[in-house]
Amino acid sequence: METKKEIRARALKERGALPLQAREAYGREILRLAAAHPFFQNAREIYCYASFRDEVPTFGLMEEAWKAGKRVAVPRVTDGQEMEFCYIESLCALRPGYCGIPEPDGLQAQKAVPRMSSADGQEMPGNRFGPESQSAAGRGLPGREYGDILMILPGAAFDRKGNRIGYGRGFYDRYLQHAPQCRRMGLAYFVQCVEEIPAGPWDIPAEAVITEKGNYVHVE
Repeated sequence: METKKEIRARALKERGALPLQAREAYGREILRLAAAHPFFQNAREIYCYASFRDEVPTFGLMEEAWKAGKRVAVPRVTDGQEMEFCYIESLCALRPGYCGIPEPDGLQAQKAVPRMSSADGQEMPGNRFGPESQSAAGRGLPGREYGDILMILPGAAFDRKGNRIGYGRGFYDRYLQHAPQCRRMGLAYFVQCVEEIPAGPWDIPAEAVITEKGNYVHVE
């Protein structure tokens, strides 16, 4: 089996080689399929990466979320090299940040904090970073109580089980360890998808991976 480093390099090369016209067409189809997915339809909040360079574009998905009355939060990297999400109300709230990636304006951004909710949709008090949540997150499983947040994941590559290779800094993996209540949807062009990615016990997979050909994830 290829190493993660080898898979990442090959997938990013394939993504970068897509003709602009094809990439734009695939991006529109991925947006349509993602917005129609039950995860997106049922969520009240969308935690979404701000697309950069040749990633699957997400600004249209944010616009769809706002039209549907959903809140949108976008990640930014703090001085401590950790990732946090902040709410935005328009694309005008973004500015170049870490490595040139669009981020919420630090002076105006309201931090988004995932909360656990009960079956009837009421917020649950207590420590969202408790041992039970951490244990569930470590196994790649949702907590006992689902929230209504959908996390849109970027990635260099995904496999049939939703295992993901990011860009090597581990921002999303660390964040998701403490947010097991978030649904998880990856966006990728089909050329980024492989049959199998070597995954460790603490890797948290996407529950769906939307490509221009549909959901790539198949969990038996």
